[in-house]
Amino acid sequence: MSEIEQPGSGIIIVSGPPGSGKGAMSGDYIDQHSKAQHVSAGDLVRGIRAGEIESTHSPIVLDSLKKREYMPDETFASIVLEKITANPDATLTFLDGFPQQTGDWEYFHDQLEVNRLKMLGAVCLWATEDVCVDRMKFRGMRNGEYVRNQHTELEDYYRDRYRIYMEKHHRLAQMFASKRVEVKMFDVNQNLIDEETRQRVSKKFANTVLELINKNGDRQ
Repeated sequence: MSEIEQPGSGIIIVSGPPGSGKGAMSGDYIDQHSKAQHVSAGDLVRGIRAGEIESTHSPIVLDSLKKREYMPDETFASIVLEKITANPDATLTFLDGFPQQTGDWEYFHDQLEVNRLKMLGAVCLWATEDVCVDRMKFRGMRNGEYVRNQHTELEDYYRDRYRIYMEKHHRLAQMFASKRVEVKMFDVNQNLIDEETRQRVSKKFANTVLELINKNGDRQ
């Protein structure tokens, strides 16, 4: 089985530090599979804050952001579920930036069957700090940011983001294990700017995804 059919759309969590290539790998797969979609939890929250995304949970999100408080676990999970199920044609979702806390993970997992969704596994991307920082620099320059040297505040910010993720990596592993989510480690230290290398890595990523689909797609 190479496709997930309804009922029970499949979800694969794609985790990894900023700059590890979560969006790039997911995007390359989606380019070849029209029924797949990429959902970024962080982009959803940022979009709601900017008024670019409408959600039934927007008032709670905006109030939490205004007060600089964590939003209720069920709210964060519900925003993600709302986005996943909004596309009736998608039979595979790459979920990026979720979960963040044990509570939102527990609520999300409890709602899978209600929403006819199926957790297929997680692909954890791995790249060194220097590799991820270089990618964030490149991405930042495309967005108008300018990194002058290796001692700028912007570079420190990139390194802080990487280290913050690595501090919570162990907690994520525990959350996945608590629900018996199969985890595949995937090395992305290669030069993804080089087109030939990126194609080779993307093919390996696709094969990893298909392994999870074939192994866990029928699991109830």
